[in-house]
Amino acid sequence: MPSGEMPHPRRAHSAVLYKDKVWVFGGGNGMMPLNDLWTLDVSELKSRKGAMRHRGSFADYAEEEEVVTWTKVKTYGLSKPLPRGYHTANLIGRVMIGALHLLTSQIIHSQT
Repeated sequence: MPSGEMPHPRRAHSAVLYKDKVWVFGGGNGMMPLNDLWTLDVSELKSRKGAMRHRGSFADYAEEEEVVTWTKVKTYGLSKPLPRGYHTANLIGRVMIGALHLLTSQIIHSQT
């Protein structure tokens, strides 16, 4: 069961897993592109079960009353990342890089 403030529903976003958190950036809500950054802390899924066992879908885990927490992350840097959807995101070290294509890539910085 998710706790805390939650991101608005979206599609076409990117997500990466880093240090027991799923980092979700951008996407769109059907009306406009977004440029917000969120984390979903999934560390409790591991600690309560010892190790996650894949059984088909996230819904299987939710049945067991585990808590995951959403957090909105403040970004920083020379400029805020532009709103975008249908893009990629990759980790290089501890830096998330999102791109539509090589000419519009941006580094998404957070303090974590």
